[in-house]
Amino acid sequence: MEKVDTGDVSNQIEEESKELIILDIPEAEDLKILLSEPALWPELCIYRVPRKLRAINPAAYTPQLISIGPFHRKNKALMPMEKQKLRYLAEFCKRIGINWTELANQIKEWELSIRHCYEETFDDVSSDKFVSMILLDSVFIVELFLRREEKYNFVRKQMHGNFKDDFILGKSTREFGVLGDLILVENQLPYFVLDDLYEFSIGNSNEEGYPSFFDLVRFNFEDYLSPPEIQEDKNLKCTCDCFSCLYCFWITRCFSCQRDGDQSAEKEDEEGSLDQEKPLNFTDLVRKSRSFRHPVSKNNKSVMKLYSATMLQGAGVKFKASKEAWPIDIKFERGELKMPRFLADDNTERVIRNLMAFEQCHYPNEPLICDYIWILDFLINTEKDVDVLVRKGIILNLLGDDKTVANLVNNLGLEITASGSCFYDLSEGLNNHYENPWCRTVAIMRSVYFNNLWRGTGTIAAIVLLFFTFTQSVYSISQIFS
Repeated sequence: MEKVDTGDVSNQIEEESKELIILDIPEAEDLKILLSEPALWPELCIYRVPRKLRAINPAAYTPQLISIGPFHRKNKALMPMEKQKLRYLAEFCKRIGINWTELANQIKEWELSIRHCYEETFDDVSSDKFVSMILLDSVFIVELFLRREEKYNFVRKQMHGNFKDDFILGKSTREFGVLGDLILVENQLPYFVLDDLYEFSIGNSNEEGYPSFFDLVRFNFEDYLSPPEIQEDKNLKCTCDCFSCLYCFWITRCFSCQRDGDQSAEKEDEEGSLDQEKPLNFTDLVRKSRSFRHPVSKNNKSVMKLYSATMLQGAGVKFKASKEAWPIDIKFERGELKMPRFLADDNTERVIRNLMAFEQCHYPNEPLICDYIWILDFLINTEKDVDVLVRKGIILNLLGDDKTVANLVNNLGLEITASGSCFYDLSEGLNNHYENPWCRTVAIMRSVYFNNLWRGTGTIAAIVLLFFTFTQSVYSISQIFS
C-alpha cells in the first residue's frame, strides 16, 4: 500500500477551513433574528413562477405593458407606464380631495403585512421606496377601474368625460393589454391593500354613487370572471331523427353498461361563492370564478390513464357541453360526458398558464385548474379529438385549425406536478365504459344500423322479417313431426 503523507492531509484541511471562513454566514444576532421568523409567512400569496414552468413559455408570465408590485419593477421595457402612474395618482387625489401623503401613511401601516405577502423579502428596497411603489401601483389600479367603469357607464360618463385623450383608455389595445397584465401571477398586489385603500379613499370623498370595490373589480374583469356567451350553431344538422333516437334509447337502456354509481347521488357543491370569501389577489380571484364548484372524488389519486375523445366516442360515450362554461364541473352519467366549454383563443394560454402556476405554488393539494387541463390533455391527442369536441360544442376554436388547439392543450400540462386529482373517479368510470365489450357492441349497432331513420327502419323490418321467418320455420318443422 502507498503511504499517505500526514503533512499533505493537514495542509488540505487547512485550505478547506480557509474556504469556510470566506462563506457569508450572518452574525450571531442576525442569525437569531432569521431563525425566529417562519420559513413561510401565513400571508404569503404572491410568488415567482417556478423556473421549470417559466422555461416552457417565458412570455406567458411576463407583463407586456405595466409592472405591478416588486417582481418586475426593474424591467426597462415597462418604464414608460410609470409616468401614467404619476398622472393617475394626481387625478385620483383630485377626485377624492385627499393629499397623497394621507394615502401613503395608510400603506405605511400595512407595509410589513404587504412584504410578507411576497415570496421574496426585497431587503434591497427601502421602506420609503417600497411604500411609494405600492402607493403608485394600487392607486393606478383603482383609478383605472373607476375610469373604465365611467367610460362604459352612461350616467358617470356624463360626470367625468369620455376619456378619448387618456393614454390607456384612448386605445383599446393598451386598455385590454393592461387588464391582461393585471392577472399575471407575478404582477400582483395583495387584494386587501386595494380593497382597504379604496374604502378609505371613497369613504373620505365628497362624491357619492361609487360602487363597492368588489363590484368595480367584477365589472373590469368581466371577460375573465364570466364565461363567454356562445351561440348555438343552428346550421348544424342533427345526426339522429326522432325514430333513430328512439332506437338508440331502447338499445342503450337494454344493453348499456354505464352505472349511475355514486356520482348520480352526489349533489353539486353550491356553497362556494366569490362573494363569501375575499380573494388573495387578482389571479386568485380569476381562479375562484372558474373552480369554486367542482366534483369531489372519493379517491384522491392521480389520473394515469384516460382514453382519447375519439376512442371514447367509438365506445358509445356521448359528449355534451354544459350550459355554463364555468365553474369547472365535469360529470359522466348514463354514458354521457358533460363538460364545460373551453375557449381557445390568443389569450387562452397566457391565462391558463398563470392560473396553473398559481395553483402549483399556493394550492398544491387542490389544483383544480391543473386537474381540468390534465383531463382535457388526456382527451385530446390529435386534431381528430379536437374535431369531436368542437362538433359537440365543448371547444370553441378561435385559433384556426384543430392541430393548433391540440398542441396548445398538450403543452399546457408540461412540468405540472399532481399528487392527486378530483377527477379520478370520473376517469375510472370512463375507462370502465370503454373497456366493457357491451358498450362497444352497442356503439357499433347504433352507428352501423341505427344512425338514421331509413337504415334504422330497414334494420327493424329485417329483424321482424327474420323473426316471422324463424317462427314459420319452427311451425313447419313441428307439423312434419306431429
